[in-house]
Amino acid sequence: MSDQIPYLSDEELQKLMASVEAEPPVKAPDDLEEKVIARIVSRERKKTVDFTRYCMRVGFAVAAAVALLCIVPFVSEDNFGKTVAGGGNAALLTETIPTKAEVIKSQAAQTKEEVLKGLYKPTVYEALKNYVDDVKVQGNNQEF
Repeated sequence: MSDQIPYLSDEELQKLMASVEAEPPVKAPDDLEEKVIARIVSRERKKTVDFTRYCMRVGFAVAAAVALLCIVPFVSEDNFGKTVAGGGNAALLTETIPTKAEVIKSQAAQTKEEVLKGLYKPTVYEALKNYVDDVKVQGNNQEF
């Protein structure tokens, strides 16, 4: 029977309710309302401060991105030379990274036909036919 929760009988429950109703109600502390309101206000203020801080961080990130977008196009290609640390000072070397146009000019460009010819591989039949045709041209069109 120790496993069961003891319940009050109907008579005992009626006595308990009568005694509770007969006692005067307990008065809440005088400053309870002020404390509750102050806690609610402080939580709202903290949320506002956190949101303001987040907005400032996002605003600074956007401003930095816009500044980079405005500055980067005006940086000359000469500023991208290689640097070497020498005696604590960085010295700009005369060697710079070539631009795309300079690289293209320095290499021989293939025509479209040359590129396509390099991709095309004739079949064995076509190769033999071309060989026979070349032999005919060299041998003054003599038949085999």
